Amino acid sequence: LPHVSFAGQHDTYLNIVGYEAVLNHIKSCWISLFTDRANMYRLKQKISHMQCYLCVVVQKQINPIVSGIMFTADVVTGQRNTTVIDAGFGLGDALVSGLINPDKYKYNRRNNDLEKTIGDQEIESKVDASDEKGVGGTRIIKIEESRRRRQKLTDDEIHALVKIGTDVVNHYNGIPQDIEWCIERGTGMLYIVQSRPITTLFPLPEDSKESSDFKVYVSFGHIQGMMDPIRPCGRSVFKHIFPFGRNLK
Repeated sequence: LPHVSFAGQHDTYLNIVGYEAVLNHIKSCWISLFTDRANMYRLKQKISHMQCYLCVVVQKQINPIVSGIMFTADVVTGQRNTTVIDAGFGLGDALVSGLINPDKYKYNRRNNDLEKTIGDQEIESKVDASDEKGVGGTRIIKIEESRRRRQKLTDDEIHALVKIGTDVVNHYNGIPQDIEWCIERGTGMLYIVQSRPITTLFPLPEDSKESSDFKVYVSFGHIQGMMDPIRPCGRSVFKHIFPFGRNLK
């Protein structure tokens, strides 16, 4: 199903400790295949409930000092030559849940221009290592005032992420990617923990890939949030309202 990403549809659990706990949370991930949001997503995408399967990935828990997401294309403007990175202190669950105000970096790969917006981050999510029973899990802590407005990634780290993002896109045959990443506390090791295709970009015609000339494409459906095809009656109305694509006499 390359045309859908299932972003945010199924459950994720962090810092699960112990064999039985891991098995129980795998079952919880399977159950999330049939939550209301997952069912509605499949109905909208016209995917049969009985032909959809879920594989649970169990990964080593990284204790990150910084984590975030990276889009190898700008999903707002549709520009394929711009990499957009959101970064925040701690685990990435606080960022994807909208609990923090992250840094945002936009890197234009064509002219190497870097635009930075530093976020004021008040809290961070951290691996809970204080549980004596070994239960694990995460906890939310407040960030000291001196760190709240500090740039989360150095310029060198931003450039390294952009380079890795380009490599991931090349690995997936040039398809723009939505990537989750983190930098391990203590070692400074950069990890890519997830990558999936961006499915919300306006599809470019094939001839656009054969020429570097500047072109402008307009999708009224995406502007209005109407992602489904416009019916014949609607197309007829638009032809009379907007004289694009027909000769005027």
